[in-house]
Amino acid sequence: MGVTWRLIKELCSGDGKAWLVCGDFNEILMQNEKNGGKRRPESQLDDFREMLDTCALKDLGYSGSPFTWGKNKEGRTRIWERLERCFANSEWIHRYPHATIIHGAATYSNHIPKWIEPHKGVEIGKGKRMFKFEAIRLGETECDDIIEDRWKHTSRGGGGKMGEVMDKIAGCSQKLQVWNKRKFGNVQVQVARAQRRLQYLQERSHRGSSNENLKKAKEEVHIWLEREEVMWRQRSKALWLKEGDKNSRYFHMKASQRRRKNKIVRLQDEQGNWQEG
Repeated sequence: MGVTWRLIKELCSGDGKAWLVCGDFNEILMQNEKNGGKRRPESQLDDFREMLDTCALKDLGYSGSPFTWGKNKEGRTRIWERLERCFANSEWIHRYPHATIIHGAATYSNHIPKWIEPHKGVEIGKGKRMFKFEAIRLGETECDDIIEDRWKHTSRGGGGKMGEVMDKIAGCSQKLQVWNKRKFGNVQVQVARAQRRLQYLQERSHRGSSNENLKKAKEEVHIWLEREEVMWRQRSKALWLKEGDKNSRYFHMKASQRRRKNKIVRLQDEQGNWQEG
């Protein structure tokens, strides 16, 4: 690791610029940052600490699991270590005083996902959105039953055939919204909830938590991640996604771009009359 520490010391020029250093350092700072396996030589840890002192870098801490990497997670010989972290100098910390490092739950890799929230707590207001049929509902028997039931109803309103169709669509949307909230809720909230559950079990796994519960929690995360992916892929219209890819953030961006461009104000029926919503 000596080469790595020397390189970082060469890069920290001390010119007063804000500096953030994040990554897999493949080393721990304290012995309690490792659970299982052999202890690290203290001299090895001292080299890491000396580099941080020289560069005046401070550990930004974390929120979530204390470990970032695991080995043999299914057995009693499992090892957990905090190998990945973020450091910053005082200039960066002064610029982003509320920055938080988030440790997620490991679902596909033995390394947990990590990200920085520079301004935690900031919310962006959203306007009311129109009802849209989500692809994640396809294949759900209850969804099919709701649509079939509502389509059999005879419209009592006016407007002829067009009015009858619009009335049936409105009836379907109302019923589906109620069912969707009960069945799926907010998909992103469900993803976060499943990930928190998995993270909780992973944090307790070194204390003897059930491997079966851990396996079920991981499967639950996979299910909700796939649903989230289908949702954003539908909204983005970027259908080139390869099986196994997880690009929800990209699809969210594409969907936002389409939402700004696409807005239907009125439709023309078969008689040439314009119908406005």
